[in-house]
Amino acid sequence: MRCLARRARSFGAAAGGGFWEVLHQRVYGAAVAPSPAPLPRFAQFCERYRAAEDAGTGESIYNAREPAARGQRLKAAGDYPGLEGHSPTHGPASFAWATEVEAATPALREELSAFIALGEGAGRAMLEHDGGDDGDGVGWSADFFSGSYGDSFNGVALVRRGRPTAAAGAHFPRTMALLGRHGLGGANRLVFFARQRPHSGIPPHSDCKNYLYTAHLGIHVPAADADADADADADATNGQALEAEGSCGMCVAGRAVRWEEGRLSVFQNAYSHHTWNRTDRDRVVLYFDFWHPDLSAEEQRALAAFTETQREFEEREDGVGSSSSSSSAQRFEMPQVDDPRLQELIRRSSR
Repeated sequence: MRCLARRARSFGAAAGGGFWEVLHQRVYGAAVAPSPAPLPRFAQFCERYRAAEDAGTGESIYNAREPAARGQRLKAAGDYPGLEGHSPTHGPASFAWATEVEAATPALREELSAFIALGEGAGRAMLEHDGGDDGDGVGWSADFFSGSYGDSFNGVALVRRGRPTAAAGAHFPRTMALLGRHGLGGANRLVFFARQRPHSGIPPHSDCKNYLYTAHLGIHVPAADADADADADADATNGQALEAEGSCGMCVAGRAVRWEEGRLSVFQNAYSHHTWNRTDRDRVVLYFDFWHPDLSAEEQRALAAFTETQREFEEREDGVGSSSSSSSAQRFEMPQVDDPRLQELIRRSSR
């Protein structure tokens, strides 16, 4: 993430306001009168981010401040105050929407298969395009998480940074409708079919955002060795034992997670996690982010506005036009409040 908070000052005249001014307008509207419902945690989040950017530590990774979130690894742009760490992993029974999502697995798998067949019929051109900001973002692409995990980890993108991709509705209407009904459309980040190739893995890492949960729905999962299953059941907290058996799984904060077709696995991605596929088959899951359950609807919209504003300032800096820039302010309508702390950020950014 670029140091947008510091660079925002230079955009003031040309862009009709600096970063913090634009963000404040989107979150709080005109703010012509005080409101009984301010967003103190969001204001504190912004203060932390601004301070880190000014200090040149915006990209530094550190341990969570909150005692209840011990073990999380965060960056300033992902450190939302007052959120409980809860558990690193969660069973499907914790979420009211899980049964419907799991039951829809055959339909979602069918949409993916149809799309793959379409791409193969077109000489794979559709599936092998860049899939990044200059494409429609739909295809087998390694352009996820900055390509950090190599070509063995790729996917078909439906939502990137909170925006549905151009072809998502056309090729995946049931998937998008299902997630939309339950507010699971990637929050301000991702929805994609994630493919991990045989004999590959993702090293331990944190996504450094405490305000998101991540879910994996098993679409194609290689069968595990029966002995490995028994060992994993005997020691479900030892992810390394599962990995050593040559299976296919994930470890979150030392806890083993086994994907199953038609079953959800949910975890908080600020905890260290890693994956492995030591089988001879691809593993495919539907990956989707969703908001931490302790966030209010207003806080969710404010964080979405924060991400959208970051994106637009990045595009301006790179000289890339944004088709949504003219309508973004309406997209994040919020109660009108006058939070003095965020106003102070605006004042300081204009110096």
